[in-house]
Parts: sequence; C-alpha cells; structure tokens
Amino acid sequence: MTREDALLYLPCEVEDDLDDLYESKLFEFKQKVLNAAPSTKLFDFHLKKARKLYEAYAFLSGRQEEFVNNGFTLDNPEMNLKLAWQKFNRNKNKLKLLISNSNEFEEIEFLLGKLIENQKQFASLFVNLTFDETLSMVVSKEPDAMALSVDIDKFYLSEGGDIKAIQKLDKENLLFQEANRLSLWLKIENDVR
Repeated sequence: MTREDALLYLPCEVEDDLDDLYESKLFEFKQKVLNAAPSTKLFDFHLKKARKLYEAYAFLSGRQEEFVNNGFTLDNPEMNLKLAWQKFNRNKNKLKLLISNSNEFEEIEFLLGKLIENQKQFASLFVNLTFDETLSMVVSKEPDAMALSVDIDKFYLSEGGDIKAIQKLDKENLLFQEANRLSLWLKIENDVR
C-alpha cells in the first residue's frame, strides 16, 4: 500500500490525530455490524471495507496489531430449547460486548465469526423442521428477544421442549416464526460458505 492509497481509505491532514480518526471509523464499523442481524455475507461486505481502513491505519501509523486468540470458545450447543436459548443469548451478549470494547480489527473479525457460529448453533435446533409458508419471511429481521423468551417458556411448559412440536404452533406464534426464520437463515448461511 502506498501513502496515496492509505489516504484514500483514511483521509487525514497532518494535524489530524490519526488514532482518534481510526477509532472513530472503527466505531462506525462496529455500530453497523452490531446493529445488524448476523449474516456472513453482510459481515464480509463490511469487513472488506474495514480491512482496508485497518491497512491504511497500519501503514500511516507504522503500527501492526498482534492479535492472539484469547481462547474464547462458545458454550457447547444444547438440544434442550430453553437451555439452548439461554446459552445462545449469553454467548451473543458476551460477544457483542467484546466487539464493542475492542479496538483491534483482527479481534473484531474473529469475534464476528464467533457471532455467526453462535447463531448457527442455535439455528441448527430447527434444521429438521418443515414449514409450509416462507414467502413473506424477512430473514434479516430478528424478533424482540424478550417476547420470544416468553413464547419459549410457554412452549416449554406446554410441550416439554419437544422441538418437533414447534411445527404445530400457530403461524402467528413468535417461536414458530423464529424457528422458520432461523431454518431459512441457516440454509442461506450454508450456501454462502
């Protein structure tokens, strides 16, 4: 990368504080990915831009990150819907907090991969379910987590957690809709990779 290339991705004047400018741009990137539903295609799109930003910063500042995987692992997947939901949310919240607090591009890239992996683990619970209608489904729109948690609790009490019974729920039920959405999301994700 040349200085001219770097200035295209991270335009700064001599008096500008390069660190502040980079942190500001990195913050914007993190807000985009943290406020979007996890998607490999979307994350890859934003990561390509952010990588150029990082490379420009590294060139102009002379600093390189030395990301070392801190051994972060996800909680093991769970076949019990209620426990899986709790682990999924615990993992998601932890990952989003780590991403939000990180100023290292490669660490953020790693954690975004873990966010996708977490979603895949939870979505895999619904892989064997069959849904008749999917035409009006918006795969990139996540439901309200609290409302979904209430429906999962109700389902767990009435059906004992038998995941196959989700198919028999009313189409207006949030758990039915989320299981349908996640099964479609997983198919799309598997086609991407």
